[in-house]
Amino acid sequence: MKITYNKESLYSEKEVEHFWWNFIHSAFPNGDIQANAVGKKTDGVVIDKSNNNLKMLIETKSNFDFTNPINQAKALIQSIFYIKQFEVKGKKLPRIVFIADEDEVFIIHTNALVKYLEYENIDWDSAPSNAYKNYQAMMMDISKDKDINPFVYKLSKNFNFDELKNNIINLNKDVKKLIKITDKNLQQVFEYFSTDVLRKNKLNVNEQVNLFMDLIINQFDNYLHPTKKNIMVSKTFGEIRVAQRKFISFFKHFNGEQYTHKQKEDLVAIIDRLIQDETRKRQGEFFTPTIWVDEAHKMIAEQFGDDWKEKYIVWDCA
Repeated sequence: MKITYNKESLYSEKEVEHFWWNFIHSAFPNGDIQANAVGKKTDGVVIDKSNNNLKMLIETKSNFDFTNPINQAKALIQSIFYIKQFEVKGKKLPRIVFIADEDEVFIIHTNALVKYLEYENIDWDSAPSNAYKNYQAMMMDISKDKDINPFVYKLSKNFNFDELKNNIINLNKDVKKLIKITDKNLQQVFEYFSTDVLRKNKLNVNEQVNLFMDLIINQFDNYLHPTKKNIMVSKTFGEIRVAQRKFISFFKHFNGEQYTHKQKEDLVAIIDRLIQDETRKRQGEFFTPTIWVDEAHKMIAEQFGDDWKEKYIVWDCA
């Protein structure tokens, strides 16, 4: 599925909404997006009977940091107010809540939210957009809820929209399918692990990469400390400070167990490339990523033979 992503063009909440509507139309061409499905104007409710009766509530924001649980809760409490309207009107609830801004997106099953429909002393007819101001106790409960720990996708020009679509389909079926880490998504997954899970810590690039690979291949040798919050215990590196919620979310999203011996060997073989690319990036040296250099070498060899380096001079202009 081809979606053109350009963050600079999404300068308002309405532009963000249109962008995600375009994604929905591309991902679910038989789906219908309704803005007034419950009498209150929402950012859209997707209904696709051809796709296992998909029913998904959309909530878009502008310039939100959705890695922050408080910001997640601000968007979720507004969504809960919309969901309450389905209940009040005797309509079938959406199965999924889809929340996004111009560079982040997460999805969550409604099952994690329905308990908040029973919250007492709430004026459910009040404006959903003001719910986070009017009902801060409820919002704080949502932000601390261990059942609400979504994986936040970070968009880039090479973002895999097919993966997001497939996760929506699986979540709609209540199917839990973990994403397998491969050589194609390894760089992106590591960046998420480094910036969101590890954040600020004492490890250098080499150690971060090795810890990351060890977590994938030997997951049970690395675990959250049973009593110390935000501390991970590593067999190799000892106690490491992590963002605990993000650590849990990471392993709810990515598959760290079901790899064959060959697949583990392939991932380990990439470790030097990962260290090299990360070191260059953090030093401000912007080179062509090794994966594309290797692809270019392969294409040249197909045209000029495997001994092209000995026969020809290559001019790589800047």
